[in-house]
Amino acid sequence: MNNRYVTSALVGLLFLSTFVSAALIYKYNASMRTLQRLQSQLAGPDYAQKVMNAILLDTSEYARTTKSQEAERIVQFATGGKVPTPLKAPAK
Repeated sequence: MNNRYVTSALVGLLFLSTFVSAALIYKYNASMRTLQRLQSQLAGPDYAQKVMNAILLDTSEYARTTKSQEAERIVQFATGGKVPTPLKAPAK
């Protein structure tokens, strides 16, 4: 084989690998955009759960300090009969 044929085969292989690499980079970027778009949807339920837990703890603290029967019933309904213990404030 001539050097000319080997060189042209290597150049053709270089162009082919360049096109394949460009296609893979495009696919990777599209996947990352999809992941970023879906990440906010995944974080939504966690955020809602944290908010509901905070509201429940505040309600249970209110029910404990004011001896409110209505608040006590709300807490028992939300927890299935268990009243969660509120977090203790740090000593000053």
